[in-house]
Amino acid sequence: MIIAELFSPSRVGAMAERQGIAPNIAFDIKDGWDLMDHEQRTQAQKIIRERRPRLVIGSPPCTKLSAWQHMRAARCTTQAAQEKYDAEYAEAILQVHLCCTEYEKQIRRGEWFLHEHPYTASSWRLEKVQQLLRRNDVYFVKGSMCEYGMTAHDDAGEAK
Repeated sequence: MIIAELFSPSRVGAMAERQGIAPNIAFDIKDGWDLMDHEQRTQAQKIIRERRPRLVIGSPPCTKLSAWQHMRAARCTTQAAQEKYDAEYAEAILQVHLCCTEYEKQIRRGEWFLHEHPYTASSWRLEKVQQLLRRNDVYFVKGSMCEYGMTAHDDAGEAK
């Protein structure tokens, strides 16, 4: 069983590998994979197609799709600021769409996927995500990652 992680350094896969459960492959900017680059994305898709992971975990950055960011959009007071926000928002949507495309491939292969995004993120309302959620073989589960030890870090330290 292979686990592939998109837009995430190896976390789940690394833990599974340490436990002897499954080898992993991770495609994240921190590991040198820029999935927004067409050539690198094509190479990653080829690796996934060839390695046929049992589970694909998508963790596209949620920052631009969070409720806080939507409030920021209303505060764009210059055209340049609005254009920057719009470009970042479009990129965030594309990242979610890229994950959904891989999830659809997983379903066709009879394999699994997990989409990781905060419950309040606007990504859940995207049509591509809604299409997946309308399927009888796709389940939506709301869970607190804090229960599993996931924490956030910033300049002030760790927040739980």
